[in-house]
Amino acid sequence: MEEIEKELTALPLNAEYDRIEAIFLKDFGSKHACISAIYKVCDFSAGFEACAAEIAAKRGKAPERIYAYHGTRSSSAIKICKSGFDPSYSTIAVYGKGTYASPCPRTALHYCKDVKDSAAFSMVFLCKFLKGTFRQYSSGAVIDTTIADYSGNGSNIIVTPYRFGMIPEYLICYYAST
Repeated sequence: MEEIEKELTALPLNAEYDRIEAIFLKDFGSKHACISAIYKVCDFSAGFEACAAEIAAKRGKAPERIYAYHGTRSSSAIKICKSGFDPSYSTIAVYGKGTYASPCPRTALHYCKDVKDSAAFSMVFLCKFLKGTFRQYSSGAVIDTTIADYSGNGSNIIVTPYRFGMIPEYLICYYAST
């Protein structure tokens, strides 16, 4: 946490903070989460918009834009804040190679490898995700972007093969209790 505080500036308590807190708590589905800080991440929106335009040109319609959560090791958080996601770093490939996320922050929490239980301090990224054409891929498969724009288990886990198919927008640090 100290390294994050050295590198990033927390959002002040303002309307933006309140909006992100409300989204997270609604998606978390519990009043038992206590946010300790929300950090604004570098702006990767130009890459995101270019990726959305590329998908729209290939498919003839714009991809849906949703919020998704990405859990990671705390040691990786700073790198993601500075450079975004790189699908080639993904070590998980159950639903194809790419960057994984979930519409549910509780699911993303399972991928915070240094968090041992749900009552521990956690951090997840609130991300923008492009949902174009879906196709489920098998473990280790390369997602064929001429056919599909994202993969997953159909609902709770989603994966994008694109460098800017998902961008981190906020890093949320919180404690959860049951």
